[in-house]
Amino acid sequence: MKKVLTITAFVLAVLIAAVAFAEKPLSFKMHEGSQSGLSKHNNEGISHYNKDHFDEALKHFEAALNINPKCGEANFNKALTLDKLGRHKEAAEFFGHAKHHAQGNEKILDSKILGAHIDSSHPH
Repeated sequence: MKKVLTITAFVLAVLIAAVAFAEKPLSFKMHEGSQSGLSKHNNEGISHYNKDHFDEALKHFEAALNINPKCGEANFNKALTLDKLGRHKEAAEFFGHAKHHAQGNEKILDSKILGAHIDSSHPH
Protein backbone atom coordinates (compact mmCIF):
# COMPACT_ATOMS: atom_id res chain seq x y z
CA MET A 1 0.00 0.00 0.00
CA LYS A 2 2.85 2.37 0.86
CA LYS A 3 4.40 1.74 -2.56
CA VAL A 4 1.10 2.55 -4.31
CA LEU A 5 0.82 5.80 -2.35
CA THR A 6 4.42 6.71 -3.18
CA ILE A 7 3.88 6.06 -6.88
CA THR A 8 0.60 7.98 -6.83
CA ALA A 9 2.28 10.94 -5.11
CA PHE A 10 5.11 10.88 -7.66
CA VAL A 11 2.73 10.86 -10.63
CA LEU A 12 0.60 13.62 -9.10
CA ALA A 13 3.65 15.80 -8.43
CA VAL A 14 4.90 15.32 -11.98
CA LEU A 15 1.50 16.09 -13.50
CA ILE A 16 1.18 19.26 -11.42
CA ALA A 17 4.70 20.27 -12.45
CA ALA A 18 3.96 19.63 -16.11
CA VAL A 19 0.93 21.91 -16.02
CA ALA A 20 2.48 24.56 -13.80
CA PHE A 21 5.84 24.74 -15.54
CA ALA A 22 4.87 24.26 -19.20
CA GLU A 23 8.37 24.59 -20.59
CA LYS A 24 9.39 24.39 -24.23
CA PRO A 25 12.22 22.41 -25.83
CA LEU A 26 15.61 24.06 -26.13
CA SER A 27 17.61 24.82 -29.23
CA PHE A 28 21.33 25.43 -29.07
CA LYS A 29 23.80 27.60 -30.88
CA MET A 30 26.01 25.92 -33.43
CA HIS A 31 29.62 26.26 -32.39
CA GLU A 32 32.89 24.92 -33.63
CA GLY A 33 32.83 21.15 -33.47
CA SER A 34 29.03 20.92 -33.46
CA GLN A 35 27.60 18.19 -35.59
CA SER A 36 25.12 19.49 -38.17
CA GLY A 37 23.06 16.29 -37.87
CA LEU A 38 22.71 16.89 -34.15
CA SER A 39 21.34 20.39 -34.74
CA LYS A 40 19.11 19.20 -37.61
CA HIS A 41 17.48 16.46 -35.53
CA ASN A 42 17.11 18.70 -32.48
CA ASN A 43 15.43 21.42 -34.57
CA GLU A 44 13.16 18.87 -36.29
CA GLY A 45 12.22 17.50 -32.87
CA ILE A 46 11.37 20.99 -31.62
CA SER A 47 9.21 21.60 -34.67
CA HIS A 48 7.24 18.39 -34.10
CA TYR A 49 7.01 19.03 -30.33
CA ASN A 50 5.52 22.47 -30.95
CA LYS A 51 2.85 20.83 -33.16
CA ASP A 52 2.07 18.28 -30.41
CA HIS A 53 3.54 15.48 -32.55
CA PHE A 54 5.30 14.00 -29.53
CA ASP A 55 6.01 10.54 -30.96
CA GLU A 56 7.73 12.08 -33.99
CA ALA A 57 9.56 14.62 -31.83
CA LEU A 58 10.88 11.81 -29.65
CA LYS A 59 12.37 10.05 -32.71
CA HIS A 60 14.30 13.18 -33.63
CA PHE A 61 15.58 13.83 -30.10
CA GLU A 62 16.71 10.19 -29.91
CA ALA A 63 18.49 10.58 -33.27
CA ALA A 64 20.23 13.70 -31.92
CA LEU A 65 21.32 11.77 -28.84
CA ASN A 66 22.66 8.96 -31.03
CA ILE A 67 25.00 11.57 -32.53
CA ASN A 68 25.94 13.11 -29.17
CA PRO A 69 24.57 11.49 -26.00
CA LYS A 70 26.15 14.27 -23.91
CA CYS A 71 24.09 17.07 -25.44
CA GLY A 72 22.28 18.64 -22.49
CA GLU A 73 19.63 20.30 -24.64
CA ALA A 74 18.76 17.10 -26.53
CA ASN A 75 18.51 15.18 -23.24
CA PHE A 76 16.28 17.94 -21.84
CA ASN A 77 14.11 17.90 -24.95
CA LYS A 78 13.76 14.13 -24.85
CA ALA A 79 12.78 14.37 -21.18
CA LEU A 80 10.12 17.02 -21.92
CA THR A 81 8.74 14.84 -24.70
CA LEU A 82 8.67 11.72 -22.53
CA ASP A 83 6.80 13.78 -19.92
CA LYS A 84 4.21 14.81 -22.53
CA LEU A 85 3.82 11.11 -23.44
CA GLY A 86 3.16 10.25 -19.78
CA ARG A 87 6.42 8.31 -19.45
CA HIS A 88 7.47 10.07 -16.25
CA LYS A 89 10.01 7.58 -14.93
CA GLU A 90 11.94 7.75 -18.21
CA ALA A 91 11.54 11.52 -18.26
CA ALA A 92 13.15 11.75 -14.81
CA GLU A 93 16.11 9.71 -16.08
CA PHE A 94 16.69 12.03 -19.05
CA PHE A 95 16.17 15.17 -16.95
CA GLY A 96 19.02 13.77 -14.84
CA HIS A 97 21.18 13.36 -17.95
CA ALA A 98 20.28 16.88 -19.04
CA LYS A 99 21.32 18.32 -15.69
CA HIS A 100 24.57 16.33 -15.74
CA HIS A 101 25.43 17.55 -19.26
CA ALA A 102 24.00 21.09 -18.94
CA GLN A 103 27.44 22.74 -19.21
CA GLY A 104 26.14 25.79 -17.37
CA ASN A 105 22.94 26.18 -19.41
CA GLU A 106 20.74 28.05 -16.94
CA LYS A 107 17.55 27.12 -18.80
CA ILE A 108 18.29 23.49 -17.95
CA LEU A 109 19.73 24.05 -14.48
CA ASP A 110 16.89 26.36 -13.40
CA SER A 111 14.11 24.31 -15.00
CA LYS A 112 11.23 23.81 -12.60
CA ILE A 113 9.92 20.73 -14.40
CA LEU A 114 13.38 19.17 -14.28
CA GLY A 115 13.58 19.90 -10.57
CA ALA A 116 10.12 18.45 -9.96
CA HIS A 117 10.97 15.22 -11.80
CA ILE A 118 14.33 14.73 -10.13
CA ASP A 119 13.05 15.65 -6.65
CA SER A 120 10.00 13.40 -7.06
CA SER A 121 12.00 10.43 -8.33
CA HIS A 122 14.51 10.63 -5.46
CA PRO A 123 12.49 11.13 -2.25
CA HIS A 124 14.52 12.05 0.81
